[in-house]
Amino acid sequence: MRFSSLAPIFAALVLAGCSSTPSGSLTAGAGGGGSAAPAASASAATPTSSAGMGDSMCNADPIMNIVGKPINERGASDAQQRATAATLRLMRPGQVMTMEYNPRRLTIVVDEQNTVSSVRCG
Repeated sequence: MRFSSLAPIFAALVLAGCSSTPSGSLTAGAGGGGSAAPAASASAATPTSSAGMGDSMCNADPIMNIVGKPINERGASDAQQRATAATLRLMRPGQVMTMEYNPRRLTIVVDEQNTVSSVRCG
């Protein structure tokens, strides 16, 4: 057998080995809201839990009035409580947002001036 006839088989085996993931090598963030945000601002996108709201479904309707207004960490925490959300994700410009849906999480997106540009559950 010639080497040229074995090359495609060898290449397929190498690629198959690269595509598999060892079990246990993937980890999930607490609350399902793992963030890939830059290290300098990772804490802003880290989900936070509120005592007594572990099983609460998020409802953003009561806090829609904060869109267009400035917000700080305390205001975001108050919004989380009013939305009855178990977790909070405060997203700043340039942060990477995961796209998984979590019905118990409130996501508040702010602009460069910390003005709320959107509010949603998920």
